[in-house]
Amino acid sequence: GNYPAPPKIIETVRIGQEKGIKAGLQAEADTFAALVFTPESKALIHLFFAKNASEKNPYKDSAKHVQKVGVLGAGLMGAGIAQVSAEGEHEVLLKDQNFEMAAKGKGTIWKDLSKRVGRGRSEFERDLIAERVTPVEDYDSFDQVDLVIEAVLEDVGLKQKVLGQVEAVAKDDLVFATNTSSIPIGEVAAQAKRPEQVVGMHYFSPVQKLPLLEIIKTDKTPDWVLGTAFQAGLEQGKTVIVVGDAPGFYTTRILALFMNEALVMLEEGGDIQEVDKAMKDFGFPVGPIKLLDEVGIDVGAKINEVMRPFLEERGVSLSAKGKDVVEAGYKGRKNKKGFYIYEEGKKSKEVNEEIYGYFGGKARKTFGKGVIQERLSLVMVNEAVRCLEEEVLSSPKDGDVGAVFGLGFPPFLGGPFWYLDRLGLGDAVTRLERLEQQHGVRFKPAALLKDYAQGGKRFYS
Repeated sequence: GNYPAPPKIIETVRIGQEKGIKAGLQAEADTFAALVFTPESKALIHLFFAKNASEKNPYKDSAKHVQKVGVLGAGLMGAGIAQVSAEGEHEVLLKDQNFEMAAKGKGTIWKDLSKRVGRGRSEFERDLIAERVTPVEDYDSFDQVDLVIEAVLEDVGLKQKVLGQVEAVAKDDLVFATNTSSIPIGEVAAQAKRPEQVVGMHYFSPVQKLPLLEIIKTDKTPDWVLGTAFQAGLEQGKTVIVVGDAPGFYTTRILALFMNEALVMLEEGGDIQEVDKAMKDFGFPVGPIKLLDEVGIDVGAKINEVMRPFLEERGVSLSAKGKDVVEAGYKGRKNKKGFYIYEEGKKSKEVNEEIYGYFGGKARKTFGKGVIQERLSLVMVNEAVRCLEEEVLSSPKDGDVGAVFGLGFPPFLGGPFWYLDRLGLGDAVTRLERLEQQHGVRFKPAALLKDYAQGGKRFYS
């Protein structure tokens, strides 16, 4: 029911069948004309132009050509990055702890490419792409690499270690990109020989399907480094935004507040399925609790620990329940032990009621769809405004593109900033202030949001 066009299409077909082609064509013209001016249409048109703008490199004139890419880590994420790089006609060196793991990563790429044979891709094209990926067991061949994308575990010490190993053999003009969802780039580059050439390239899983690439710059990053990373991302087929360096950057930061609010509602007695269904009805492709299972509860808990000191500085405390359930062995789909029950060959629809023991017991209460949707959506969009205020984001457009194409924010709402304009900034501030009184400082309206509301301004003219 979030998109007005589908029922109108069915109605138009019915008119054509019952009243003839002339009446059907007239109904089609009338309905199309009406739909063009709906809020959903305007939001989707906005996203179309915003996405197109994100596929043009503003630093192209200073970008360095990338011929050869090194990918460190051959797990699902690393293999995905290697695959899209090869699809972008880059030569790829794929390295892991040993040659066997690197070769296994190439096998993952082969399997994924094979699934597409006969679906717009030939066997020859599959073979051509796969042959661009070379598994390696050491750094000896990295002296000719133009761009290294590191996709090892989310551990700052490990990332610093592999960065040092690469710099020991790399060219002077190598760009080193770390694929991290939350660790500040400045920390990764703290011991680097050339910290100004270290950037973040945050991909979204599965890399082959999700279009967004979030490039993270520091205050030391020159335009040629940004341009090089940006161009490589475009050649990988990505929609690219550039954000500033801070814990969680943009997408992870607003998602962390969104997921945290879902956990807080469970602590307050909420029902897992009610929370997930409410946010699916709001327009997200998957509910927040189910998403936590899919991403990995352990991954979410690790991100929370990175974000916690940063958010606590302004009085926002994150739920510790994710860490508690991880310590009890719950990691989500990956170990078939999460908020939902996972059985081989079956879709996970049934809640694992045992996990309620960490959230006050099996007795649950109903919040109502509107309450859930208001709390989770507003805590997220308010944090997006704070990212713009702190210059993590350079524009509302980047914020909308990042949330929609990276996190699944409802496209028919146009992204956080477009949605706030549609809601009315004054109304949003009023709602946030009420939620702040009821639930605490995490709902305090961003200063920029209040300024815009008081000045009668909008994010888009």
